[in-house]
Amino acid sequence: MTAWRFRRRKRRRPSAWHQNGARKWTGVTDWPQLLERDDVLILDTETTGLDRSAEVIEVALINTRGDTLLHRLALPQDGIPRSASRVHGLTLDVLQQLGAGSWTTLHDELAPVLAGAALVLVYNAAFDRRLLQQTSARHNQQLPSVIWRCAMNDYAAWHRLQRGARRGYGLEPAFRRECGDNIDQQHRALSDCRMVLALMRAVAAQV
Repeated sequence: MTAWRFRRRKRRRPSAWHQNGARKWTGVTDWPQLLERDDVLILDTETTGLDRSAEVIEVALINTRGDTLLHRLALPQDGIPRSASRVHGLTLDVLQQLGAGSWTTLHDELAPVLAGAALVLVYNAAFDRRLLQQTSARHNQQLPSVIWRCAMNDYAAWHRLQRGARRGYGLEPAFRRECGDNIDQQHRALSDCRMVLALMRAVAAQV
């Protein structure tokens, strides 16, 4: 998940619920427990764009200890627009130099890792899930059925109720707010996964 995606996507209202007359947020209250589980994974992707023809060109998955379970690159069928390359630095030449393979090969490695997860956390899950599904569909493949959860929505609901803020839910603003300015500027899938984990740990210490 990168900041450019979040700015260009329509912001969703964070989910919240009421109990005994008190407004509470869903999500972050169980982050401390999620961070102790081995079957909860954090995923991020980089893509060739935002629309229905865009493809996933990088996928990373880590566990809640920060171990890298999968980090792979894939060559797209339709090239990479300059607007996307300016964000994550990936071009066709760079992908080839880094040994990127086909999406089919990446999918075959990704599927069993996803299948073994009880929950997959993504910052802006709707986007990454859609891009993974549409890229798989282009190759006549299907991702395993997993439970997806949006860490961005969790954080946004908590932040609004705690501090009254109504914007600044992108990964970089959230990370700076909770973790400081030590941000990896690569905008790459693996570094974004690690940022999400650091953000979750910082927030979990407050709930």
